[in-house]
Amino acid sequence: MISLKAIFFAIQICSSICFKENDFNKGWQTYFGNEPTEFHDIPLSWTTNSTVPAWLYGTFMKNGPGQKSFGDEDRYYGQYGDSWAKIHKITFNEGRLTYSGRMLESKNYVKCRDAGKIVPSVTFGPIRPNDWSLAEDITANMNGNVNPNVAFHKLGPESDPEGVYIATTDIQTAVQFDPHTLEGMGELTLNAGGVRLMLTSSAHWRREVGADTSLNFYISLSMLTNQYHLSLYRYGSTWNDRHQIAFFDIPYLSLIHQISNTPNYAVIMFYPVSIDIMEMLQNNFHPIEATIKMDEPTTFYLVDLRDGSVIDGFESWDPALVYATHHANAYEEDGEIILDVSCNPWDSLKTSLDVDIVLNWEETGATQSQSHMKRIRLDLATKDVVVEEWDNELGTSFINTFDFPIINPQYTGIKHRYVYGWAQLDYWHDYLIKKDLEDSANDLTWFLPSHYPHETIFVPNPDAVSEDDGVLITVVFDGARETSYLLLLDGITFTEINRADLPFMIPFPVHGQWFPNLV
Repeated sequence: MISLKAIFFAIQICSSICFKENDFNKGWQTYFGNEPTEFHDIPLSWTTNSTVPAWLYGTFMKNGPGQKSFGDEDRYYGQYGDSWAKIHKITFNEGRLTYSGRMLESKNYVKCRDAGKIVPSVTFGPIRPNDWSLAEDITANMNGNVNPNVAFHKLGPESDPEGVYIATTDIQTAVQFDPHTLEGMGELTLNAGGVRLMLTSSAHWRREVGADTSLNFYISLSMLTNQYHLSLYRYGSTWNDRHQIAFFDIPYLSLIHQISNTPNYAVIMFYPVSIDIMEMLQNNFHPIEATIKMDEPTTFYLVDLRDGSVIDGFESWDPALVYATHHANAYEEDGEIILDVSCNPWDSLKTSLDVDIVLNWEETGATQSQSHMKRIRLDLATKDVVVEEWDNELGTSFINTFDFPIINPQYTGIKHRYVYGWAQLDYWHDYLIKKDLEDSANDLTWFLPSHYPHETIFVPNPDAVSEDDGVLITVVFDGARETSYLLLLDGITFTEINRADLPFMIPFPVHGQWFPNLV
């Protein structure tokens, strides 16, 4: 009988032999490779003489998977999102540009690094070619799942470079790190207390509008009543400087990746996508393998940030809203909450970053991304939910089908005009997008064959005269050269300002953040 290990070994061989390289996917498999090298303050040079704005003063950090296997071991994480986090740091300091990188030193990563192999921990997806044995399952549950490889946040005032910097993911535990050396400083967690079991949180912390405080939610389960709860917390400048704003019952565990906030409300989109606990137990405790779609509408909760009261009763059966990843923004206007979100297939968490799918993909000729931006209107008086399409005067097939939407952060919680994003067609046709919501004839795109950009970060010009006056920062993997580079785009014209080659590649990343004044 052919063993499962032999089957997956054959898949790996097929990946290198059957993968069909063309002008659009050069270096694609390298892009998902390991790069755990540690380095500090390597000087970078701009590739052209084009002027870079002198007001860019601070640090751009990128978080994401950096290592999915160790040494000569044939095991690897089947879900790319289980790969261990690496911090990439690029600092702008009065004309000097430097680059640092270091693996995030979570407890379980250190165990793997020191052992030179994958040490059992709770992972979202399977370990391939051989998943955990029964004995390894026991060890995995003892080690838990702390691998914050998704995003960053800083508690306290945004402009103050000092403070608590954390790497985050969708569980209640974060890892604090030194923003200068990138050294891990230990795990920070919120315990539910009593007989409640803390389950999930959000990698995307929200800064309150016009304030130095931060928001995040947590979903927990009462072990006595089997009742799920959602709690919303407000944090100050430290982990322990926090208090609960609201605590209320919810019908089940919903996989919520991000929420929005206006000056008065936290806007929580509650999806009919959950986890079948029994199936998870039968699949080596891998929650992504047990993702299910429920026969329920998508609902919305508004938490009043002034008094903690909860407004519910909003629901929609629109199939486009069954699941969404990222929110661009939310704001209040004429008795409505207006919300722009990136909607995705309900099983995208399971399929989009499956390593074997990603590395063995065959082109389909797709002209749209699987993500689709939608505008949602919540009527506070009637509780009606209206879903709208964005205009597309140019008829660009993919212009409204993007993920990782971002705006000028100075417009968080108020009406915005521009949204920037990333459209991924057939995985390797990666477009950056500038969307004009007032006049879509002005929509713009950036694309180069076999160049793989990712999420952009908008840094506003301190002397801006328009909402889009600023610089977009991203990193791009050049597949032909198999190297990464830093890219700056003009927020108005969406044209290249300059780029700087990086001495170490950045594997397919997740989210980044700009930290002003951190040098």
